[in-house]
Amino acid sequence: MTRTTTINIGDAKWKVKELPRSKLEEIAGMPIEGMTNWDDQTIYLDSKMHPHRKGVVLVHEALHVMYDRSGYNDKKEEENIRAIEHGVYNLINKFPIKYKGK
Repeated sequence: MTRTTTINIGDAKWKVKELPRSKLEEIAGMPIEGMTNWDDQTIYLDSKMHPHRKGVVLVHEALHVMYDRSGYNDKKEEENIRAIEHGVYNLINKFPIKYKGK
């Protein structure tokens, strides 16, 4: 079963689809937990991951989108994103309600 939701990343709407890992790996051609498809603005996640891990992987993939949209491009993109993904995930989950926008 494919589950789909929509999130905003910057000023664009992105779909988030959960698929079995075997399908993800078939699409990507390698072992992965998540991936970003730029053509249809979709982030794919392994549907069998623990919810916490799904959240971290979603943040990781969203950071790739933000990185790309910022125009910042270097060979350390993956390393940089991995360095901050858990911190950003924790910030999102513990962000004080009084500072959240509508």
